[in-house]
Amino acid sequence: INAEYMGGLTDYLMQNQAQQNDVWGRVQQSLRELRALADDRVTELKKWTIAVEEFDEQKRDFENFVKVADGHTITLQNLLNDCHACNEVLKRVEDFVSGAARVITHLADNANSEGDEWALAEQKGYLTVFRKFYMGLGELLFRKQKRLEEVDRLIRNCEFQIDFCKETLDPDLQNYKDQMKEFNIVRIEIMDRVQRLQIRGDERANQWRPHEEALYESGMRFDSPLLEMHEEAVGPRSRVLKQREKFIGKDREVLVDKETKDVEALAQLTQHARETGIATLVNGLHGGSRPGSRPGSASPFKSRAPGAAAERTNGSFSPSFKTKKVAVSD
Repeated sequence: INAEYMGGLTDYLMQNQAQQNDVWGRVQQSLRELRALADDRVTELKKWTIAVEEFDEQKRDFENFVKVADGHTITLQNLLNDCHACNEVLKRVEDFVSGAARVITHLADNANSEGDEWALAEQKGYLTVFRKFYMGLGELLFRKQKRLEEVDRLIRNCEFQIDFCKETLDPDLQNYKDQMKEFNIVRIEIMDRVQRLQIRGDERANQWRPHEEALYESGMRFDSPLLEMHEEAVGPRSRVLKQREKFIGKDREVLVDKETKDVEALAQLTQHARETGIATLVNGLHGGSRPGSRPGSASPFKSRAPGAAAERTNGSFSPSFKTKKVAVSD
């Protein structure tokens, strides 16, 4: 009985030992699982902590965003209210500006009409002044040009006198040279004045043309001062031309045609004297008759009196300048 009891006890102890080992293994397994679960819990807690922190941060950001959005909303609402108020103000300003524009337009139209009338009156006055100025300028320019032609004639006459003095050994040669220098100086001065008058006249004419066109456009009909000046110049220039033709014709008759006849007669007489061998057929130097000469025949040499007052050239008299110089003004 004891053996069986001991054997049974041994088996019971072995079974108990096996059960204890199995339980201990399950306990260890449970402990390992519990540790893994604890580790997982810690990990999950860390994750949740991080997620909570992130959520809190996002919540704070969202709250800040909401605050900013609320501020923007308030600002936009205020801006919208201001826009509505500004729209009302702009409508009122538009009405005021439209009324003011109509008034200003009306006044401007009246002012333009009055201004056009004043401008037309001033342009009419300018027409009178410009006509007087341009006609006076044309007359002055005509006189200066004719004076310039007269000085040119005097210079040509001095050149002729200088050449004539060289041929006749006239002691007044230097006087003619000095006089020609003075004429050249006067000519330069007159030429300068003529050019300045022409330039001034062209400038004033260019300034006048827009006003003339404006007067024509306004319906006013008048003769252009530019045309009137040239028409006025035709009469004096024609009279001067006729006088010049008259005096030039007379000078040619006295100085050229008569001298040509005398030269031809002298040439024929000398040729006849040479052919016949009678030298007495030629007149003496003083113009008197010699034996065998024709009564009343002129001397072949023209005498030039030392104190001759003037030589007529181109319709006027050129002084001889024997004893004094003649001043020429422009």
